[in-house]
Amino acid sequence: MPRLAAIVLVFALTHVTGWARAASEPVIAVLYIDNHSGDSAYDVLEKGLADMLVTDLSQQGLTVVERARLQALIDEQKLQKSAFFDPKTAVKVGQGLGATHVVSGALMAMKPEIRLDLRMIEVATGEVVVTAKVDGPSEALFELEQELVGRFVAAFERRFAAPGMPETKVRDVQALLEYSRGLDLADRGELEEAKKTIEKTIRLSPSFGLARRLKDDLQKRIEASRDRRDALITQHMKTLAMRAKAAIGERDAGRRFERLAWRHLELQLLASALAPLMSDTPLGVAALGQEEAHLEAMLRWAERAREYVVELDAILASKPGAFWKAKLPDDAEALARQLRIDTSAQVDPIEARLTLAEFLLMGKLRGPADLSLMIAPPLANVHATWDKRAWQALAEADALASRQSLEYRGVRVLEQWGEALWFRGRIDDAVAKWQTILDRYPTSRQYDQIERKIKHVLGLEMDHTARELARWAQALTTCEDMGFRVGIDTVVYRRVRMTGLQALSDTVSEVEKACHEHPAAKLTWEYIYSWVARYFGKHGRCAEFETWMERAIAAGASKSDVRGWRDNWTKCPKPATP
Repeated sequence: MPRLAAIVLVFALTHVTGWARAASEPVIAVLYIDNHSGDSAYDVLEKGLADMLVTDLSQQGLTVVERARLQALIDEQKLQKSAFFDPKTAVKVGQGLGATHVVSGALMAMKPEIRLDLRMIEVATGEVVVTAKVDGPSEALFELEQELVGRFVAAFERRFAAPGMPETKVRDVQALLEYSRGLDLADRGELEEAKKTIEKTIRLSPSFGLARRLKDDLQKRIEASRDRRDALITQHMKTLAMRAKAAIGERDAGRRFERLAWRHLELQLLASALAPLMSDTPLGVAALGQEEAHLEAMLRWAERAREYVVELDAILASKPGAFWKAKLPDDAEALARQLRIDTSAQVDPIEARLTLAEFLLMGKLRGPADLSLMIAPPLANVHATWDKRAWQALAEADALASRQSLEYRGVRVLEQWGEALWFRGRIDDAVAKWQTILDRYPTSRQYDQIERKIKHVLGLEMDHTARELARWAQALTTCEDMGFRVGIDTVVYRRVRMTGLQALSDTVSEVEKACHEHPAAKLTWEYIYSWVARYFGKHGRCAEFETWMERAIAAGASKSDVRGWRDNWTKCPKPATP
């Protein structure tokens, strides 16, 4: 144990004996320790030091007011914490906490050595009954705090019993500073940041039990806070959805602008309802067991988006000139903003059609609170009627942009049109759309970008995507194992976007047909079967994961590898042994 400097403890013995015997059950409040060191960097230690004292005094069998109650009183009465060193203030706070005694004091110095000046005050009389001063090297912080605890315990004529593994055993001042910052963040309601700070404390001082206990408490509070927040968000969204339905159902011509705003809100609420039906992966295929609900939700959004376009066209046909009125009532606007919902109704018929087409053809969808979805497969690929409507929407948007000479929107429409064709393997048609951009808008700032895109798709220049697609195509001819490994990510991503998880089996069939029993592909099968299994596993398809892993094992994969893949890539349980 490091050398401790002189420890001075002065007892007013007549008082100590009197109140220690008279009070059958003293209640102690430990106030925040004032920072009188002259360095504001140590202000936050007021909470950490107090928390250590509260914990250690409690472990000695004394009744101690929880620090949270002190913080609540400070918040409620807006007390100035820097005044706790004043005995009169300390007594008032003690009375407010129902304490018989209060411990207050100050951190007098940190360098070159720590110096603490604490005292215990009897609330009933206002008299200082214990004065304790300790000083010593910074690395002896825990030992200094334990000396203080021992003296305060002795004041109640109790024997100090050092715990075998004290929760307050902190490594050094830096660790206690981080812990104190974590407490302060938690008091201010910044729970996530508080948890990160406490995790840093634990890294600095792994045996600091108080920090580990606080981390667990913060996790519980974070989870409870999320539950409350989720419940509140759900209730608010239900309220807005009911109001939107009622407003959209009204046919009052005088409220057509407001009705457009409600339709815009409804589309975002429907987008947020889609998210829980999808797998928790970048490509949102329907979650297992949610396929029917997922399809119904997509159909509902598409129908409402089409109705939005129809209503917008009707308003535009009447030449209104007052789109600033396309807003929600003030109370609904305020509620929507709390949910981070964009309340600015889309009044551009080109953008409205492009939004619909991007959803139908590419599965792109934006919702509230920066929600961005990529749905696979897109609705147009599973529903012929919506496929026809999607291409029609693009054609209408292109015609509007061309007629009005709107270069930016015209480029956007044609670029997305080409993208949708390219993902469907219609390369010539895609290049034709992009070439239209170059022909129609030769001075566009995006001219060079579009020209490079064309060259990449045609294989005249190589970017990352073009290179991997080319390696895959070559591997189908040579059956070179590395070509499949290099290209599979890009190939499967593009295919899953268009056809969903069916693309996995189709891709394997393509490789098997091209390279069955080909000697160059002897290392391919274990890799590709396990790759497909992991992809299924990430999307929660455990039955498919096990089936494809059995094929991987038959092709040479080890069972230990399969266990690792199951644990690290999936949430699939270990199969029951027969």
